[in-house]
Amino acid sequence: MPNLSPPLRHESIARCFPSVTAVLASLVVLVPVSRAQDVPAASESVRIHETVTNGFRHPGIGLTKDMLENARTQVIAGREPWYSAFRKMAAHPNSAEAVSCRNQNIKDPSKPDSDTFDSRGMVQRLGGDSDKAWRQALMYWFTGKEVHRSNAMNIIRVWSKMAPAKYKSFPEDHIHACYGVQNLIRAAELMRYSNSPKRELDWTEHDTRDFTSHFVKPCNETFFNRNGHFMNQAGYPMAPALSGHIFTNDRANYEKRVEWFTVNKDAPNKGWSFSIRDLARLVDTNAVTGEKVSPPNIQLVEMGRDQAHAGGDVEIFMNISRMMNAQGTKVDPVTGTISTQPNAVGPYEFLDDRILAMADHFCRFMLGYDTPWIPTPSDIGPNGEIRQVYTRIADNYRGRLRGLDFWDAHYYYTYRKGIDVAKKAPYYHEAFAKRIVNSDFDWLFIPRDVRGEGVRVPQTEQEPAVVEIEQRSTAFDKNAAVVAEEDAAFLRVIPAADGTRIAILSCDTDSKTLGMRVRTTGPAEIAMSGFVKPWLLPDTQGEWRMVAYTMDALEDLGDIVYFTVKAAPDTLVDLDQLVRKPGGRLAAPEFTTGNGDLRVVAAVGMPLQLDFSTKDTTGVRIESLDKPAGATLDSATGAFQWTPEQAGDLVFLVTTGNGGFLTPKRVRVNVAADRLSAIRAIASAHNPKIDYVEASLKKCMTLYSQTAAAVNQMSDSTFAKKLLELQAAFDELLPLTPLLPDGSMDFPRIVVSTTTKPGEIAFLADGNDDTFAIYTSAKDLGHVFDFGEDFQFSATAFATEGRLNFENRTQDAAFFGSNDGKKWVQLTPEIKTQPTELTRVEVTKGLQDERFRFLKIQKINRNSAPIFEPSEMRIYGQRHELK
Repeated sequence: MPNLSPPLRHESIARCFPSVTAVLASLVVLVPVSRAQDVPAASESVRIHETVTNGFRHPGIGLTKDMLENARTQVIAGREPWYSAFRKMAAHPNSAEAVSCRNQNIKDPSKPDSDTFDSRGMVQRLGGDSDKAWRQALMYWFTGKEVHRSNAMNIIRVWSKMAPAKYKSFPEDHIHACYGVQNLIRAAELMRYSNSPKRELDWTEHDTRDFTSHFVKPCNETFFNRNGHFMNQAGYPMAPALSGHIFTNDRANYEKRVEWFTVNKDAPNKGWSFSIRDLARLVDTNAVTGEKVSPPNIQLVEMGRDQAHAGGDVEIFMNISRMMNAQGTKVDPVTGTISTQPNAVGPYEFLDDRILAMADHFCRFMLGYDTPWIPTPSDIGPNGEIRQVYTRIADNYRGRLRGLDFWDAHYYYTYRKGIDVAKKAPYYHEAFAKRIVNSDFDWLFIPRDVRGEGVRVPQTEQEPAVVEIEQRSTAFDKNAAVVAEEDAAFLRVIPAADGTRIAILSCDTDSKTLGMRVRTTGPAEIAMSGFVKPWLLPDTQGEWRMVAYTMDALEDLGDIVYFTVKAAPDTLVDLDQLVRKPGGRLAAPEFTTGNGDLRVVAAVGMPLQLDFSTKDTTGVRIESLDKPAGATLDSATGAFQWTPEQAGDLVFLVTTGNGGFLTPKRVRVNVAADRLSAIRAIASAHNPKIDYVEASLKKCMTLYSQTAAAVNQMSDSTFAKKLLELQAAFDELLPLTPLLPDGSMDFPRIVVSTTTKPGEIAFLADGNDDTFAIYTSAKDLGHVFDFGEDFQFSATAFATEGRLNFENRTQDAAFFGSNDGKKWVQLTPEIKTQPTELTRVEVTKGLQDERFRFLKIQKINRNSAPIFEPSEMRIYGQRHELK
């Protein structure tokens, strides 16, 4: 029986493989936190003066007196998750006792260095200063130390001396200024309603007037008072605006913003309006066909754009809901205006718990589940004309859970309403259970009676070198589940007949070599979405081992990768950790001949000698548990010898291990009945209907003729060597014009250089209109592809497609050819319409037989868009060899 002992953690890997003890630090990146003795002592010395003015509760910008006191009580008691979160916050440089104000004038510290707010440069100043002020205010609340209040008050008072007349709008001010403004207002709110240890640090009416007139109102009026921005570009400024209205007790503007948030009846474009009703949309009509759909679907509209912006939507919805709930604000269930009537509802309850349903739909997609989508408008003109439709959910950032931080609704429904979120919003609940990072501030809102999963302290590093697969994966059926043994957990997979499918989330890396800690009871393999070759897992005989995988140039581990685990019946496959960036003193060993599959033809009675040596022989052991009977494999040199006794096909794995990693290599052997059958089997790789690169074909034919002519004259050892030489030649047989499945040229395989970023050339032929060559690499609004000094291409037609929802960025593109990269011949007319689908354009007559070394796709003009971003490209033509 295999040894299915409890899983090994980092420290026990070293016991199993002593050679890695000294290098574990290169695998596991720990987040530095303050040592217990460095954590400032929490104190109850600071008091809150709770106040209600003009119907506004203070403090009340999300945080109330009860919340603040609860968080501090839990920190003093050393309870989790508050205590660990406080330690993390206290360890931040901006929480230290010695901080400075970036916008403070050196010559006159009572004044700002610049009193003009009209640029991104001032946003950067405010960003740093406001974060310091907010952290200093919180540190004062928790510790009672005068220095923290002094720091916070100093920063607030410096920014309270800005010149109102010098606030000027600048590009995207409503987006970039929002967080800094909200944080500074939050800090001022806490200072205003807490007691001071000395008179000069008291919050005064003068402070209120200055901060209001010199900062809050100019920011709101200059940056945040425009209705009609695109989707979450309207949501981001809404949060600081509401914060400002609460601080200034501005009832009229507060009510206006609440209506913008719920319904926004006056939105100039209802396709992109940021409101609960418009953005968390109940969709009952297919905007493409006009057909009614039943049942309707609740959709977060911006998911049609990408998931980074959509995730921002969810966070904004909950940020604003938290402020409204802190104020006890309820709204009419239909109009969304503030109401005190018996049927009034809170922001979460509005439109039948629409925010929670929207978050559940978003998380469903992000976790990798199939997610329904009804084409819905994303741009609606003033007359109701639908000008753009999001036809599908965008792929960009799918699976990137590491940055998600919107859990207020989970605490609200669980602890304030007593609702089982796992039943009401199962995907949102599953994402909550997988949360990776909490902000430095959201823990302040956690209710005192939190229990279960809510008490867990999330990992605080978004991109560790080693990630726990059970935490960053989705199991789609009962054949994959998290298993706990003692104090450890892992994902156990029982391969189904057609494979068991899981999703790996938030593990993207720029490393070309990966490692995975696995435990198997037999050989297995994992087919990975977007990868050509599978990840081979050897039989580890029930022991935990690290197994390596090396990607080729066109493979990439992105935000989400689907694994389909395949193995013989009754095989168990346990997946524990993914090593995103192996290296340093612990690197995966590589076979001298490469880690890819080896295909070999042998003959009955003929000795077969293979080389499984490794590039680095230090501490390496080479093994095969399923090698053919009678075969030998030297564990040190990798020398393999075997004389087959009968014809047939067989497959086995060879592994090389260095005490830390195993690298597997699959070997497929076709044993022919005799020598002539063997060389014919090898030569069958040649297809007479395909043109090949001449040198590779000539080498094959020459070796084949020589071997066939002397097939019966060679000794066994000589023939075996000749057979391997012949095999190698045919393995390197190169089609002159390799093809994609649609019959067009497989140009990513043969282009020798490109101006696209590394790996992006593969996006142009992957059939996905939401992967693309990013505009920042498109010099002069184009991309150039070099076929090499020995080759040229000719084409009858080309095709291209624009990036999903941004097809105008590829509009007006044309194709060009050149033989020197300087003088270009335009081969096609420009594509004058937005290429929302793969759009074919014919090469101009008279140029279809012309041959060129360089190909360029380039926008003719900037009328449609000032940037270039194609998602797909096709070449219908041939490659030619210069002779």
